[in-house]
Amino acid sequence: MNIEEKSLDDKNIGRFELKFKDTCSTFYSGSVICGSVEVEALNDIEIRGIRAQFRGEAYVYWQNRLSDGTYEIVKDHNTIWNQLFTIWGKKVNDASTENVTLQRGEHAFPFAVKIPLTNIPSSFEHRNGAVRYWVNLYVDQKIVENNRYKAFTILQKIDISDRMYQAQVCNEVEKTMCCSCICFGSALLSLKANIDRNGYCPGESIVVNCRGKNEARRDMGGIKARLIQCITYAVGMTIKKEENIISAIGGNKIEKGRTKVWENQLLKIPPVPPTIENFPLLSVLYKVQVTLVVPNGVDLQFHLPLTIGTKPKPINDLNYLVNVRFKRCTEGFECFNHSSKTYNFPLLAYVPYTAFVDNFVFVPIKKTSALDYRISRSHSNAKDEEKQALIGNRKTFTY
Repeated sequence: MNIEEKSLDDKNIGRFELKFKDTCSTFYSGSVICGSVEVEALNDIEIRGIRAQFRGEAYVYWQNRLSDGTYEIVKDHNTIWNQLFTIWGKKVNDASTENVTLQRGEHAFPFAVKIPLTNIPSSFEHRNGAVRYWVNLYVDQKIVENNRYKAFTILQKIDISDRMYQAQVCNEVEKTMCCSCICFGSALLSLKANIDRNGYCPGESIVVNCRGKNEARRDMGGIKARLIQCITYAVGMTIKKEENIISAIGGNKIEKGRTKVWENQLLKIPPVPPTIENFPLLSVLYKVQVTLVVPNGVDLQFHLPLTIGTKPKPINDLNYLVNVRFKRCTEGFECFNHSSKTYNFPLLAYVPYTAFVDNFVFVPIKKTSALDYRISRSHSNAKDEEKQALIGNRKTFTY
């Protein structure tokens, strides 16, 4: 429900809407939200003021099935941000009895409010919980307060250009095939994989490299990689977890005695909510699941953890910071269809935005061959010999 979409019951007020300067209503933590409130007064009216209350709430809600067939409701909330201020008129705590007069006609009142920098998780919506930010706009009158709600997106600053997100993530696993009809001797299956870094933004591609070795006496299924979203809800000691497959790539079977190698395979990241961690009610984490499929057996599998951020890194000479736009999440989200008068959490059908990298181009890192290394080393040694010769011929002069 947008505040622009519902007319006020008060016969003295016509159009009443809040407009953000940022058309997609998406802001980073610590930034300033700018906009205006536009009011059409059909008559001269006395009011206390026009208020705007910016709120951030996290709310989780689900049902657990009990052994007797009944259900228990598990729910909790956390207030993240609550700031009330006056757009126009008397201050909230003004004890004077005189009201102000909003004259007939069109009015536009600008405003600016600073978002807190710390303890502000990114906007998130899913079936069992949400981190949601909205503004409650209303005309404060003696008889009735006309409330209007408008949701917006806040993104925590997660800058992927930081060094902590540049480390390569590796893992490996091997398995001895113990069934005599499958293997002979100490035949093994092995799987090794890595991703080029541990931090990405939506719109980028995860670079997956892996090697699957099949020494068994039968063919194995192919290698596959999946980007997995892991959501954890926590209310006291009660935990609820769910996983969602965001994107996937796969390959053909690995024939017996053969090795399959992936080099720079790209796993695309669609518009998904960023990582949320160190927040009490819910967390949103991501990982790449790498699997070597064993037909009629237990697959070889492991996970490579990663962070989905909100600000990308420049890659070589390609500055993706200038190609970032805010885009509605199309994956990894579901509308949270619960409200609570107790927690002051309104029912709003809202799809949050995420930072998305347009026109991402993978630029492979040039590998130095053994020949290049020998040439470089020889050149370096020659320079060192020349330098030593100059030092040996240097004379000391005393003045």
